[in-house]
Amino acid sequence: MKVVIEPEYALDPRLNVYVETNQPPNTLYESIGWDRIHNETHEKHYRKYFTQELENVKEVMSSPSDFN
Repeated sequence: MKVVIEPEYALDPRLNVYVETNQPPNTLYESIGWDRIHNETHEKHYRKYFTQELENVKEVMSSPSDFN
């Protein structure tokens, strides 16, 4: 399970520019930032959205937190 995903780019031969491919679903991930130059800068990323506190998500915290 990935919580942070970086975008992937592919060259569109018709437009001769890089376009983003394999975008994660909007229902699970939030887009943060942007890449000023596609396929060169690495500022944009996607963060997974959780509906509850991370301490209660088994994917993130496999054992109970020691901080109470």
